[in-house]
Amino acid sequence: MNNSNVKCEWLGIGSDVWKESELFKEITIINEILNSKYNGVSVFSDTNRPHLNMYDLDVPTENIPQVISELEDLLKDRSGIKTVISKLEYFPFGLFYLKLEATPELKTLHRSIVEKVSKYKGNCVCKDYLKPRRKYNIEQKEMLKIYGNPFVINQYFPHITLGFVKNNNSRLEKIRLELLEHTKTKAFMINNIQVVRGEETGYKLVREINLK
Repeated sequence: MNNSNVKCEWLGIGSDVWKESELFKEITIINEILNSKYNGVSVFSDTNRPHLNMYDLDVPTENIPQVISELEDLLKDRSGIKTVISKLEYFPFGLFYLKLEATPELKTLHRSIVEKVSKYKGNCVCKDYLKPRRKYNIEQKEMLKIYGNPFVINQYFPHITLGFVKNNNSRLEKIRLELLEHTKTKAFMINNIQVVRGEETGYKLVREINLK
């Protein structure tokens, strides 16, 4: 539980899809199809572009400078990573995504970020991860307890969200097949890591760290 005397803030750590890339164009088209044709809910904005999430958690506000410093030190000599887009899939509740191969390089980068940042989480826990609708397996419960996020380390599932549709459960496979026509790009290059903080109006970029 969060200490009532400590202000906790949500931080997201990930890598944006480059706005001038073909992948960004494809994701934009897919998102527009989901929104206009299938009553989708927009998941993108100027402050929340398509991205690969590496780690998100709540931390005490006073610890954010240390988080940034740790990431800068960790990533200063890191090279970019090329990841393979394996397929377009969806979760049963209506979220479509591009699944990325969990290569050794990607898993190493993810783990190093989690281990460096998690030590600054204090007693903060993201309220969304504690909602009753959330159902976790034993290992995910352990990850939430240790790292403030159930979907890390061995439970990490690298993907790029494409969009979300409501009340179309019986049509999800049909929609997926339609969207496949717009997915030509087979790789995603991780060239930078962004840190954003959650605000009432959306997300605010705190720091962007370019990889070599």
